[in-house]
Amino acid sequence: MVVGFKFTRCHLALWFMTLLFLSGGCGGGEAERIRFELAEARKEIHALSVENERLIAQCKALEGAVAEVKASHDQLKHREAQLAQWARQLADRFGPGVWYFGPDEKPLPHRSVDRATPMKLVALLNALFKNENLPAVILVGIENGVARVRIEDEEQLTQHMGSAGATSYLLAVTFTLCSLPDIGAVDFDFKGGDHAVPGRYSR
Repeated sequence: MVVGFKFTRCHLALWFMTLLFLSGGCGGGEAERIRFELAEARKEIHALSVENERLIAQCKALEGAVAEVKASHDQLKHREAQLAQWARQLADRFGPGVWYFGPDEKPLPHRSVDRATPMKLVALLNALFKNENLPAVILVGIENGVARVRIEDEEQLTQHMGSAGATSYLLAVTFTLCSLPDIGAVDFDFKGGDHAVPGRYSR
């Protein structure tokens, strides 16, 4: 932008000198017209110069703002990684137990269970579900560190609990079963609906 402006001013200077040279042979009216055009050109050049400086300053300010936003973003990503690691450590220290509905769809530790087994954890979780008239979860089996489950009333889960309620339900089951050291994921087998989809979940 600045280079183009300097190039234009250089040529305008040559044009100005040429006009001065030619104006010697022009009549008074022609010379007056040329002087008027030169004055207007100088005004335009000045306006362009001011605008150019304004845009340069604006670009520098934007570059500084972008650098600040990038630095903040990098700090947030680092903080997010630290919090994720902290959350995993807390979950591991809690050990095997029942996780239940918490705020923002995230489950919270509800009860630590000694000598926990998958069937025992499912039974305790289903007791909580029953108290709130929620569908029971059925443990089908465990293979290669993956628990396979079905939902007793899958339509209630997918159509009548809302997206937040269904998500909390799936995460409560996932975190509860994955609290066992031998289980790393849960496969949900049900017909997908408006508020929940089947598949493999892990904490």
